[in-house]
Amino acid sequence: MAPTVPSDGVAHDRTFRESMTLLLASGIGSGVLVLPRSMAAVGCVPAAVYFFVGAAISGLTTWFLSMAMLEVRRRWIEEELYRGAQHPYHQLSEGVARHASPTTWQDMEPTSPMSPSPNLKRSTSFREFVTRVGPSYGDLVEKATNDVFPFASTILDCVLFFHNTLALTVYFLFVSESLERISFWPANSKHLGEPYAHVVTILWTALVGCWLSTWPTIGRLARLANSSPAVLWLMMFSIWMECPFGPFPIHREDIRPHVELREPLAAAFADDWVRRSPAVLCIVVFASFWHTNCVAVAREFHDATPTRLLALSFTSSSLLGLLYYLIAWGGYITWGERLLHAPNIVSLYSPENPAFICVRAGLAFSLSIAIPLNVFPIRESVQNMRPFDKMPKALRRILLGTDPRTRANREHEILGVILVLIPMTLSLCFSNVVQLITFLGGSLVSLLMIVFPCIVFRLVAPPDCRIWFWFVLLAGGAVAMFLVLASWGWIGDSA
Repeated sequence: MAPTVPSDGVAHDRTFRESMTLLLASGIGSGVLVLPRSMAAVGCVPAAVYFFVGAAISGLTTWFLSMAMLEVRRRWIEEELYRGAQHPYHQLSEGVARHASPTTWQDMEPTSPMSPSPNLKRSTSFREFVTRVGPSYGDLVEKATNDVFPFASTILDCVLFFHNTLALTVYFLFVSESLERISFWPANSKHLGEPYAHVVTILWTALVGCWLSTWPTIGRLARLANSSPAVLWLMMFSIWMECPFGPFPIHREDIRPHVELREPLAAAFADDWVRRSPAVLCIVVFASFWHTNCVAVAREFHDATPTRLLALSFTSSSLLGLLYYLIAWGGYITWGERLLHAPNIVSLYSPENPAFICVRAGLAFSLSIAIPLNVFPIRESVQNMRPFDKMPKALRRILLGTDPRTRANREHEILGVILVLIPMTLSLCFSNVVQLITFLGGSLVSLLMIVFPCIVFRLVAPPDCRIWFWFVLLAGGAVAMFLVLASWGWIGDSA
């Protein structure tokens, strides 16, 4: 196991509560909107089991990544100390002395021979290293596989690109659905009609996303992203207020016309629940995913010991699973099997309902912010592939200009706009959100949430007991293969 590495304190020295809030904010996404439908597909009891399984997998693999972060950071510190010991004319600076028992990295000078320069392709600049103060997800994968499979980090970049592109497509569809169900949304004008209103809403969302994706940094957007937990609590409160046991139970006149009008029935086990279970598990895995952000959260966690990281990982995943279950159960006891005929839980409530007008507006706002937030990591993955260097010089000069000082910003802006326009186009071509989420949860999220963390576990597995690494890798691979087959429809039925 990795030793304890004290907190660095460069960006933030986050408490347990702050770190847990960040994990919850990064985990809460569009998947929560279809979880009530998933419960309706299998029933209350199987759904509770699957939510627990999703939380357990998420907590365990988050812990793997967090522990690997500690181990890689420890190795980087030792490499720098060793490099300094081999330098005959250099005394250990105060900054390096703090490496030995680190409390801060801010005193390290980029011109010093002892400044951090870990031997990893993804972390070559001093500024980038000091800003991040430790390895990223990609650094962990590269460090774990560099001696046996050097192309693993490239595969990770490709998986991240396809995952985030399809996830953004889902965001576009949910933003459109939320705004179109608000009665005073301008695109709902009688002059446009149903299909044109959808197209106008998608285009408007893309316009906002393109503008925000050209921003040079993520700081201001990250602060706005903290609205996601508030929207989740508001949605859960609104659903339970109008459930059969709430103070304002739903009435028949609030039911959408195309939904069959039979009494809601929350069954312990739904009909044909076994055949639908694999697809439901894919959706639960998709909703429990936060692993592209958990390494950054662990880097800023105060007093990051193995025990505290274990508590942070499982407490956060358990709380998220509990919130998901309460939302799903509240929707299920209200609408029953009607959920199987709706794209998401919010679409079943009246457009004139004041509480759900706020919920829809909050969802549209938080998902609109999530679109550029998810573009930033894709942009980094694409930039690692150096697409502009492969262009003809004349075209590159037209796109990027000749001033080297503005080239990086121009690359960021062009890639940001392109990476928003791709999912915008897909959202105009595909409308089945549940199938997209099932495919994402089974095929791509299973790689990022299960397979790659199990590979990274190699960094922290006890060296004298490698059987634990192979057991974890084979077990994770088997679970991921099951989810992949389910997402392609080769196991079970659709949810």
